[in-house]
Amino acid sequence: MGASAQRLDQRRGLFSRTESKAGIAGVIVALLVVVGLVVYREVYHDRIFPGVEVAGISVGGMTPDQARSLLEERLAASVGVPLVVEANGKRWELSRRSLGAHYDLDALVRSAFSIGRSGTVLNRLGTPLLIRVRPRDLDATIQLEATDWTAALGPISRSIDRPAVDARLAVLPDHTVSVVPEKPGVHLDLPGAQREIATALVAGVTGPIKLPVVEVPSLVRARDLTEAQKMAAMALSGPVTVAYQDRTWQLTVDELQSALILPNGMSSRDGAAVQINPKVIDHFVQEVASQVDRPARDARLVLQDDRVVLQPSQTKRTLDQAATKAQVQSAVFSPRRAVSAKVDEAPPAVTEADLSSALTLANTLIGAPIILNAANGQSYTLGTSDLRKMLALPTDPSAQRDQRPTLDPAKLQAYVARLASSIDRPALNARFQYSNGHVQPIRDGIAGQQLDQETTVDLIQKAATGDQRTVSLPIATIAPAITASDADKLAGLQLIQENSTSYAGSIPPRKHNVELAASMLNGVVVAPGQIFSFNQELGPQTLDRGFQVGYGIVAQANGSVKTVPSVGGGICQVSTTLFQPVFWAGYEIEERHWHAYWIAHYASHGYPGLDDTVDDASGLDFKFKNNTPNPILIQSSTDGTNVHFALYGTPPSWTVHVDKPVISNIVKTDRTLRVQVDPTLAPGQKIYTEAAEDGFTVVVRRVVDEGNGSVRELVLRSVYAPSHNVMAVGPGTPAKPEAPKT
Repeated sequence: MGASAQRLDQRRGLFSRTESKAGIAGVIVALLVVVGLVVYREVYHDRIFPGVEVAGISVGGMTPDQARSLLEERLAASVGVPLVVEANGKRWELSRRSLGAHYDLDALVRSAFSIGRSGTVLNRLGTPLLIRVRPRDLDATIQLEATDWTAALGPISRSIDRPAVDARLAVLPDHTVSVVPEKPGVHLDLPGAQREIATALVAGVTGPIKLPVVEVPSLVRARDLTEAQKMAAMALSGPVTVAYQDRTWQLTVDELQSALILPNGMSSRDGAAVQINPKVIDHFVQEVASQVDRPARDARLVLQDDRVVLQPSQTKRTLDQAATKAQVQSAVFSPRRAVSAKVDEAPPAVTEADLSSALTLANTLIGAPIILNAANGQSYTLGTSDLRKMLALPTDPSAQRDQRPTLDPAKLQAYVARLASSIDRPALNARFQYSNGHVQPIRDGIAGQQLDQETTVDLIQKAATGDQRTVSLPIATIAPAITASDADKLAGLQLIQENSTSYAGSIPPRKHNVELAASMLNGVVVAPGQIFSFNQELGPQTLDRGFQVGYGIVAQANGSVKTVPSVGGGICQVSTTLFQPVFWAGYEIEERHWHAYWIAHYASHGYPGLDDTVDDASGLDFKFKNNTPNPILIQSSTDGTNVHFALYGTPPSWTVHVDKPVISNIVKTDRTLRVQVDPTLAPGQKIYTEAAEDGFTVVVRRVVDEGNGSVRELVLRSVYAPSHNVMAVGPGTPAKPEAPKT
C-alpha cells in the first residue's frame, strides 16, 4: 500500500473516531433531553402544560379544576350580557342563559389538558416545550341547549301579534244594517325569530337584532258581505204579520232584530247564512196557536134560570204550526211581509139543529105547573121550580141529541111518594069495649085511602109533555078490616095475656101522658094477619093532640144520651106495658127498641130486657103481627097509679118458652146526685128525672113451638148504659142531696 493510501486510511480512522465521539455525545444529549422531557411531563402530570390558553385566558400550570373555575369566572360575564332584540318599534332584552347559551367548560378543560398528551411520542414529548415558546389558544365557542322558544318568545309574540279582524255586519238602533270593514293583523315569525336569535347568540352579537314580523290578511272583506247585508236589511225592513179571519198578530222589527242571527267568518260571504232564531218564530207561532186553537164544542142544552137554553156549538180549529212557521220564515226575507195562518177546522158532533126539538120539549116539560086534583076537592100543585129539579137533561150533548128530555123517574117517584104520604090514610078498624062478657062498639071503622103512585107518575109524565097540565089523582078507598057490624065476630072472647106497670110518683105531665096514650089505644082490634103499629094507632104525640111536656131519654149530638124535657114523655111506659103481654103470648115481634138506660120497674116476671121505647119523630115504633086466624082485642085502662093492658081473643095453640136472661158487660154507675137546671121549671121546683142503675147487656131468648113441627125463635138483645141519680131544678134553686124517689 502506498504512502498516500496509508494516509488516506489514517484519515478515515481519525474521522471514524471523531464521528464516534460525536455520536456518543449526541446520544447523551438526546438522552438528557428525553430525560428532561420526561421529568417535565412528570412535573405537570396533573396540570395543564404552560402555554395553553382558552379564549385568550391562560390556564397553563393549572389543574383541570383550577382551570374550570377560572374559565367559569371569566366567561360567565360574556354569557350574562343580555341580547337586545326589536320588532315593530319595540325593544326587549333577552337573557342569553334563558335562551340556552352556555360554554361547555368541561369540554374546554379536557381539550386544554389534552394538549401535549395526544398524538405520537415525539408530539407528546415536544409539544409541551413548543407551546412554551408559541402558546396554544383554544377557541371557546358558545353552545345552545334545547329551548322552549314558544315560551321564551311568548311575551314578545303577545305584544306584537294582532289578529286580523274580518269585516262584519252591524245592526244600528234604527234597524239599519251596516258593514264594519276588515282590519289586517300582524304576527311574529317565530321560526325566523328563532334563527336570528340563535345566530346572534352563537356569534356573541350584542347589538339590537331585528325580529321578522309578517302581516296576517283578513279572511272576510267588506265586499264579501254585500249579499248578507241585503238579506239582513230585508229581515229588518218591517214587521211580519200573520192574519186569520179578522185577527192579526205581528212579529215586530224589534223582535226580529233580537232574533237576527248574523253570520261570521267565512260563512259571512253567503247571504243565506243570515237567519232568524227559530226559537223566536216558534214562540211567536205558539202564541198565535194559543189564540187560534180551540176544541170542537157540541151544542148543548142547559137549564138556565127558569128555562132550558141552547149553548151554541163551536167548530174545532187547529193552527198548522209547521206550515205557519215556514210561511213566517219565508216572509222574514221577502218584501211580502203578510201571511195567512194555515188553520185546520173540524165541525162539532152535535149542532144546534140536532137539539132544536129537544129544546122545545124540555121547555114544555118545565114551562107551566101541573095541577093534581083529588076526588075530595083537594088540589096539589107541582110547581115549575119542582119540575126544573126533576128535569132529566143529560149533560152529554150526544145523549141530549139521542134521548128525549123527560122528568127524572126517580125524582118524580120520590115526589109522588111524598104526595102519597099526605094523601094516604090507613083504614082504621072499629074499636070495641069488652065488659062483662059483652062487646060494645066504641067507634066504627074508618075507611082509608091510598094513592096509586105508579099510575100517578105516568099521568104526570104525560101531562108534562102537552098543554093539558091537569091530572086527576087515582086515589083508591081502603075499607077497614073490621067495622062496628063485626062485633058478633068477637063473641066468646077469652083473656090471652095481661100486664100492668105502675106510674105512681110520676110528675103530673108524665101521669097525664100515660093515661092519655092508654086511653087512645083502648079497643084496638088487630085483624088476622094484620101488623099492629103503636105509632099508627096512637097517632102523632103533639101538644095540639093533648100531650104535655114530660121527660124522655134523648140521644145527644156527641153520641151520649140524656133525660131531657120531651113532649109526650111517659108514653114509653105505655108501649112497654103493651109489649110485655104480646111478648109472653108468643106473637111475632116485627119491631122493638130498648131504652138507653135500664128502668128497674119495667122488669116483667122478674126478667130485665123486656122494655120498649117509641118515638114517632125518630122513627122508633113497636110493631107486632097477629099471626093467628082470629082477631085480637086490646083493652087498656088506668087507675091513677097503674096502667093495664089485656089481650082478648082466641088463645093461640102454641106453647111459649123463655130462657133465663143472660146478663154480661156490667158497668157500675156513679150514684152521686147530679143536679141539672131546667129553665122550664119554676124556681124552687125539684124533680128527679133519672135513677141510678148499672149498665149491662142482657139477652132474652124466646122459643114458640107451634105444635106442627114449626118453631119460632126470638132473641132480644138489649144494651143499657149506666144511668145516674139526676135531679132537675128550677133556676136559682139550691140543690140538696136527697135520695131519689123510685
